[in-house]
Amino acid sequence: MNQKNRDDLIKFRQDRKWEEYHTELALVHAIGVEFGELSRLFQWGMKPSRERVGEEIADMLIYLEYLAVKFDLNSEIIVEEKIEKNREKYFLGVDHAKRKGWNKP
Repeated sequence: MNQKNRDDLIKFRQDRKWEEYHTELALVHAIGVEFGELSRLFQWGMKPSRERVGEEIADMLIYLEYLAVKFDLNSEIIVEEKIEKNREKYFLGVDHAKRKGWNKP
């Protein structure tokens, strides 16, 4: 998340005095709740709108960013680092899904 959005989120939370409620555990639970809401949009083969999917993803990203702040993590940096680790782990030229049996029902 860029610094402006991060600053806006922090100010939004500070203005409402919500920080005391945003413990690590509460944030993890909130992410889970938002994931459940996203999952429910697809229940029984439903086709949710792009807007609804975006709203739920945004909710999760917001809580994830608050959690990153708690741990003094920069989300842009940790995502870049994770992409690089995945490049090394899942290098080109190998069918990793087949190798690990992920392609089997």
